[in-house]
Formats: sequence, C-alpha cells, structure tokens
Amino acid sequence: MTGLFATPLATEHPWSTDRGWGGYGPGDVVTVPGVLTAVREYRPYRHDPPELLLYSRTGRDLSGLRSLEAMGMAVFAPGSRFAVVHRYQVTDDPTAERILLFDVTTGGPVSPDELDTLRGELVGLAGLSAARADELLDFLARVPTGG
Repeated sequence: MTGLFATPLATEHPWSTDRGWGGYGPGDVVTVPGVLTAVREYRPYRHDPPELLLYSRTGRDLSGLRSLEAMGMAVFAPGSRFAVVHRYQVTDDPTAERILLFDVTTGGPVSPDELDTLRGELVGLAGLSAARADELLDFLARVPTGG
C-alpha cells in the first residue's frame, strides 16, 4: 500500500457501489475494512447496490498509472472513514438509491467550502430544502477526523 501514497489525491468526487452500505443512515460514521475503489466519472449503477457519491479528502487518483484498469479510478485505503450525510432516491429513477458520503479519515474540521459543496449536492441532486440540508450537515462539525 505504500506505493498508493505516491499517487496524487483524488480531487474530484468519485462514484462507487458496494453492497455493504445497506444498514447505514445519516449521522453514521463507517470505517471501510478493505480497499474501496471508485470511478472519477459518473456511471449509473442503478438499482442494486446503491450508488455511492464520495466526497474525497484522502482518496488517491490512479489515472496517472499506465494500467488500463487504473485509468479514471480513485482508491481509498483500508481503514478509511466516511460519514453518511444522506441517502435518497435518485430523482430520474425512483428505484435507484444514492448515498452521499464524506471522507472523515483525516483533514481536520469540515471547511466552509466543503459544506457549501455538500449543501449544493443535497439541494441540487437530492432535492432537499436548504434548511433540511443544513440539518443533515450539522453533524459533520462534530465528527472527529483522523484514525
């Protein structure tokens, strides 16, 4: 895993899918036991399992590697921690579910810019009111970062 840390940070918000998120809801903080892979460009997974939208602070961008499998991918190391911000039905497909996750592995308190980005996701894609988005984001200020 040490070579992983030589790759740049994933600055975009990658997408993933994983069956292990079924029992988690807003306010939960989950430690990922293994490597979590994600793609940098949105690809609709639809239906089962839910789509994961990851707000990355520690994910690594593998697009610089020569392997075709690594192009367009981001990866999170075992032990990465994510706060579940919201889970909701996808607007254009009510049978598809999306889970919005924020990387709290490290990086200090959530910045105002990060909160604005998350608020935009909650209002824009999830269709929430600004007041409801703020309620969901309030817990992030209390989530400790780091191991």
